Amino acid sequence: MYKTAEERHEARLKSKKDSYARHRLQEQVKSCTRWRRRRGAAAGTQELLQRLDSLWLTLGYRDRTLQHKFLESHGMSIVSEVDREGWDSVKPGCEAGLAEVKDVVKQAYDLHTEARDIDGPLTD
Repeated sequence: MYKTAEERHEARLKSKKDSYARHRLQEQVKSCTRWRRRRGAAAGTQELLQRLDSLWLTLGYRDRTLQHKFLESHGMSIVSEVDREGWDSVKPGCEAGLAEVKDVVKQAYDLHTEARDIDGPLTD
């Protein structure tokens, strides 16, 4: 797989670094959960935030990345809004956003499907 000892060494270092980052993020999630509980967050809010944290870990977003900062701020604003105003008030906006995301995913899937069927120059 790796041609040189240096490549193996670099791959091992990268693997260690990734593992450390995952472990650190998991510990941060646990810490946030304890902090929210001590601050008196409602049980439903705590559950939503835990699911959001879990989603970040599953998707592989790492702390301090642009994606993580965006998801964190956007997700927190939605959860806070639900906590303040109730789900019935926030739901229409979330459903509109979900419809938009589904449309983009469908377009990407259609593009992928069409691209598989193309032959000729520049398709390798």
